[in-house]
Amino acid sequence: MRQLSLIIPLLILTACGGSNSDEAAPSASNEVAMAKAVAGSATGLVDTSNLPDFVAVYEGATPVLNMTSNEDGKQGGVFTYTVNATVADVVAFHKQGFEAAGMKISTEMNSAGSVAFGGESEDKTRTLFVTITGGEGGEPTSVNIAHARQSG
Repeated sequence: MRQLSLIIPLLILTACGGSNSDEAAPSASNEVAMAKAVAGSATGLVDTSNLPDFVAVYEGATPVLNMTSNEDGKQGGVFTYTVNATVADVVAFHKQGFEAAGMKISTEMNSAGSVAFGGESEDKTRTLFVTITGGEGGEPTSVNIAHARQSG
């Protein structure tokens, strides 16, 4: 279940990423970003300094993955963390984060143990998609955030 919750945001970013179908390979900067994300995930030293201000992180969270992309005037990424909190508390926190960032939730899905919702800013320059999965057998709650914004 946890692997599926990690894959969904990656698929969303891949689908929304490039607009040029002639590109055969990702850019060098994206390859470096992916290498850093994998290394940070493996070592537990995940850099969160480049998260946009509209990506909220629950207090006491443990960052797991932070992968970024910057192509064609669009910046985005996937940020994953775990936290020892209930799914309901984490959902409420992130919904408040949407409101605080001036964003509106436009889609929401619930399934056994998982909640996902997404939306964008009124001017359509920032988007978020949050997937929250409850830990099984005492495991922490897992949060995956796919984010994108137009470069200024």
